[in-house]
Amino acid sequence: MNTKLTTIALLFALTLSLGAAPVAFDEVSLLVRMHESDSFITQQLTQRRLLRALTPQQEATIKAQGASDALLQALRNPNIRLSDSEATAFDIRREQQKIAVQERIQQEALAAQAAATRAAAQAAAQAAALTAATQSAAEQAAETAGLSSPTTAKVFKQYPAPARRPAAPTDYEVPTRFPTYTPPIASSPRYVPSSSTVQRIGNFAYDSNGGVTQRIGNFVYHPDSTVTQKIGNFYYNSGGTTTQRIGNFYYNSGGTTTQRIGNFYYHSDGSTSQVIGNTIYNNR
Repeated sequence: MNTKLTTIALLFALTLSLGAAPVAFDEVSLLVRMHESDSFITQQLTQRRLLRALTPQQEATIKAQGASDALLQALRNPNIRLSDSEATAFDIRREQQKIAVQERIQQEALAAQAAATRAAAQAAAQAAALTAATQSAAEQAAETAGLSSPTTAKVFKQYPAPARRPAAPTDYEVPTRFPTYTPPIASSPRYVPSSSTVQRIGNFAYDSNGGVTQRIGNFVYHPDSTVTQKIGNFYYNSGGTTTQRIGNFYYNSGGTTTQRIGNFYYHSDGSTSQVIGNTIYNNR
């Protein structure tokens, strides 16, 4: 906004400085097209004088625009016309003023751009600080909630990653048939104090019994040294079993079936698992 006001002020100052400028052909043509009277145009020429004599082509132009013969005769009067030296001096002065205005406008634009850049940088720094503070507060709140929650069976420590990773399983055979067992669907599932708990932190899952499971890409490395690989809807375990997912059902080649309903997993052996946040509660 300040740049715009400065620009307008400079242009207004330039207009005032050229307010008594001599009349050029463009202004004569404009006055004729506006149907100003000959007396008014002649008065302007007498007071300000004509910048340069009109060429025959210019006279033909304003004649076609409606200029009278009397006006054309007045325009040819050498007494209302600047001399060549006066016209040249005026052109030089006008060009200098125009350059000064353009330079001032450019300076104001650069200053405004620099101010906008500083403001954007300051806003970005403030946003980053706010994000960091919000994240820190959320982490502290999550840590506090994890320590004080009555449903947390055990506070887990950060276990180190396994020293050695089992080799990825290969050459699995897809089972051709799975049991059609359908586990019961609870009408109103509710949380029951768990017998074991699994907490997920990043790519690691820490069992309350001390076991650690790690996930790397499509491979899952279990505490018993077996490895599970996911290919599409199949889960191939290096122990020889295979699980297929169909909708909300998980069919295991060992004969068991699991059904997922919301945050609950109902297993065909009668047990239930509930997921709350990053923690899985197993009710055996």
